[in-house]
Amino acid sequence: MAMRRDSPPRSHHPSRRRGASPRSDEEDELVDEPLDPNASEQDRQAYKRRRNTLAARRSRQRRQAQFQKLEEDVARLNRERDIWKERALMMERMLSTHGLPCPNFSDR
Repeated sequence: MAMRRDSPPRSHHPSRRRGASPRSDEEDELVDEPLDPNASEQDRQAYKRRRNTLAARRSRQRRQAQFQKLEEDVARLNRERDIWKERALMMERMLSTHGLPCPNFSDR
């Protein structure tokens, strides 16, 4: 049988994602300071937790930036698609106006 670790239930911890509060880069710079070699175990855990928190924040920011870029790419590609569709329709109208054969595109 596996041993259980005594840890407080997660429901007792308030949510930390209540609102997006702006944070400065100064907080990120604080972690760059090396940990004192004589730091207590509690200080080591707090330092590690802080580094992890900042790494997670940077990861979320990168993911958000990537997602935003993808959304911008989708919007741009949709605009380009619409432009090319309109050009194709215009060419079809020109060909049919001059009595020339016009290919029938099946995606309409």
